[in-house]
Amino acid sequence: AMKLNIPSSINNFKQGFIFGLIVIERLHNSLLCLIHSFIYIAHSWLFLTINKPVESDGE
Repeated sequence: AMKLNIPSSINNFKQGFIFGLIVIERLHNSLLCLIHSFIYIAHSWLFLTINKPVESDGE
């Protein structure tokens, strides 16, 4: 029973590891997209803020 148990647990570990890698890769891609969007928005906002003549700071 032990001899059969070890390969199956190794197989489960491999499958879990591969699944984890896929999930991490997808999360990583999503994070990269979010970061790029954030940088793009920040740059656009800075660009608009810098180009807009500031006459009053606040209400």
